[in-house]
Amino acid sequence: MNVDDVDDDVIPTPTRELDRLDLIYDRQAELALKYHDIEAKNDLLQFATMPIDIHDRFGQARLKDFAWRITEELAEATQALKDHEHIRTHFLEELSDAYHFLIELNLLSSLAPEAIYSYLTAEHKYYSDKHCKLEILFDLVFINQGIYSLSESAYNVIQGLGNAMNCLKNKPWKTTHILTDEGEYRRNLIRANEAFIALAIASGLDADGLFKIYFKKSEVNKFRQRSNY
Repeated sequence: MNVDDVDDDVIPTPTRELDRLDLIYDRQAELALKYHDIEAKNDLLQFATMPIDIHDRFGQARLKDFAWRITEELAEATQALKDHEHIRTHFLEELSDAYHFLIELNLLSSLAPEAIYSYLTAEHKYYSDKHCKLEILFDLVFINQGIYSLSESAYNVIQGLGNAMNCLKNKPWKTTHILTDEGEYRRNLIRANEAFIALAIASGLDADGLFKIYFKKSEVNKFRQRSNY
């Protein structure tokens, strides 16, 4: 089963109270609960609660695990385009996987949709009368970001993630416990989210396109969970 097998009628309808970004967060939280059980059974769950304790070395290991998951999916997405330039389904599916992991990284980090929206709109001094945070973020990124190739855009996401992960200093080979600069970590993670929207734009997606491909892949993931894939 892949995204081509998922009908549009499974995609939820955004409202003023629960816009596209809110609905994405809610779905990812639902998926995460099931995946946490699977990872625990596989003895690969570094930290059992969500959000994690950002000062804990096991919590930091989980955050870095998710940063790598995103990086790996981005590599798969760009490789899919190189291998099958005229077939977008595989590319979009891998891009959606990366977005799934990015949203879960936000959840693990206590980075709410409103925090991303508020920070970026204030920084760019951007006001809109639209009611969807994801649409507004697409608008302000489109206006304020430069024009990058798809590969450059993917790397910008990785750069933001790397900068965020570099704030987590309790590495496996260190014995001294170092508190995390939470503000700097969150700012860099917001940068990674901003860069991902720029990547989506470079991929030809708008807010509704990213929303739809996310939910189609989330239905694939729910099917895989039910079938013990």
